[in-house]
Amino acid sequence: AIDGTSAQVQEAARDRGELYGGARINHIFRTEFFEELQSLDACHKLSDADIAQSIRQATGPRAPLFVPEVAFEVLARRQIRLLRSP
Repeated sequence: AIDGTSAQVQEAARDRGELYGGARINHIFRTEFFEELQSLDACHKLSDADIAQSIRQATGPRAPLFVPEVAFEVLARRQIRLLRSP
């Protein structure tokens, strides 16, 4: 009972004082996972030169008015790959 409405889940949660099912998942995402993400440096190994190069590469011969979406996606994917490494 991931939604936590099962009588067994309710009883176990009350007896042990712990969260179960969806309530536990919600707690993990809202506290533990959030805190872990907050502790990460989003720009780790990403310099201003890398950002400028990505923007120039994405715009080609035109001068950009706004940051191109492609440049953001390329840089975001690169940073996400860093999260995957052990």
